Amino acid sequence: APFMTVTGIIAVYNQTAYYKHQKKIETVSAEMDIVSRLSHAMERALMPANDYIITGDKRYEGEFNKESETIKGLLKEAELLLTPNDEHNSAEVNEEREIIRDVRVSWKNIGAISMRIFALQRPSGSPVAARLMEEMDYQWGGPAAKRLEKWHKIEARELKEAVKGIHAAWMQSWFIMGAAFVILTGGGIFLASYYSKRFVRHIRDLHNGAEKIAGGDFEFRVDIKTGDEIEQL
Repeated sequence: APFMTVTGIIAVYNQTAYYKHQKKIETVSAEMDIVSRLSHAMERALMPANDYIITGDKRYEGEFNKESETIKGLLKEAELLLTPNDEHNSAEVNEEREIIRDVRVSWKNIGAISMRIFALQRPSGSPVAARLMEEMDYQWGGPAAKRLEKWHKIEARELKEAVKGIHAAWMQSWFIMGAAFVILTGGGIFLASYYSKRFVRHIRDLHNGAEKIAGGDFEFRVDIKTGDEIEQL
């Protein structure tokens, strides 16, 4: 009973750890998906202003506004996804929130510069448009992409750790079940052997005593103290 109690406690603890790592994998996978979508959306958002400079077509402003709404939604979704992790106050979560703040600042400036480009009446060949585009790409777009890449690396590391944790919990579960099986089987065999030998020994003593009495040794007494039917017999 004590062994089974301890085994049960360990199994419950191990199952809790398994569930925790499983939830971590789900959360990290969702964050990696957002980071990937946000990176692609940021890349696409840089194109309309550049295309407008080349063609002067105002329709690219509409494309930019569409991408802008997508990016705002992804940033909000990322912040909401990190909120449940605030209680842990881990270094990774703090760094991820800093990355979101930096990307939000970069996006705010990208949006402002894009609007200035779209406000130009003749952007083709304009040195002002070229300077604004260069500022948007190198001062804000590039750093934002690097920050998102760093976030992706953080998530990849967390995912690897969570997978290792769930694998360890799985292996521990098999180890616990195997150890319990070996101990219970070995204990059962030992008890069966022990009690069967005791039972057979008393039967043998009774048999030998009966043979001696049958042979004429009426002074012989069978000394069996089992407290059961064999002693009565």
